[in-house]
This record gives sequence, C-alpha cells and structure tokens, in this order.
Amino acid sequence: GVPRWERALPYAQTIAFPEYSEDMFAAVATGDTMRPAGIRSGAALVCDPSRAAKSGEPVYVERVDELASIRVFLGQGIAGIHEAPEGCIAFQAWTGGDESQPFYVDVPKSQIRRIVRITMVSFAI
Repeated sequence: GVPRWERALPYAQTIAFPEYSEDMFAAVATGDTMRPAGIRSGAALVCDPSRAAKSGEPVYVERVDELASIRVFLGQGIAGIHEAPEGCIAFQAWTGGDESQPFYVDVPKSQIRRIVRITMVSFAI
C-alpha cells in the first residue's frame, strides 16, 4: 500500500460517474500486480463503500495500520485453489512482469479497517 493517498495528485482528471453515493472516493493504482485484472498503474479507481464486494471482484483494502492495496476479493477463498485460514480474508493479485503469476494474501479480519468495492476504473489519457 501507499501511505498518505489523501494528498493531491500531480495531475487532474475528469471522471463521469455512472452513479453517485456520498461515501464514494477515488484511489490511484500504482504498480502492475493487478494488470491481469485490467487495472494498470495510473488508473483512477472509483470506490463505493455502499456496495458489498463479491468474490472475484477488485476491491480497495485498507488495513488498521493505514496501509492500503488493490486486490481481488476472495472472501474465504476458492475451494481446491486457495482457502483462507480461520479468521482471515483471502485476496488475490499477480507477481507482475511479463510472466505474471497469481499469488494470494490472507489478512486477519482484525487487521482490516474496510474492504471497498471498486465500481469503475478510468485511465489517464
């Protein structure tokens, strides 16, 4: 995650919201661990806390230590592929690079502040 995401970005971008909720916020993706999910570095992500995340969807994950990341939400995991230990939530990302491989991250529920569904991805021009 990247601390202090609340700081102003060095560029401005207009985003047309298909729907609007007062609690919505935006985050900017960095790195290439979510590229196979269609989210590349520099993408503006519209996050909507009013919508529940479903397994297989990209989410913004914020931990209680204020670190944040973009991952694919797996909940308890995927039977036969990866299952989260008791008391944890499973997430997926990729190693990045040309031969990107999936990896899984299990985060204890006690370390998660919020999991927010990403409702829209917009790329800078």
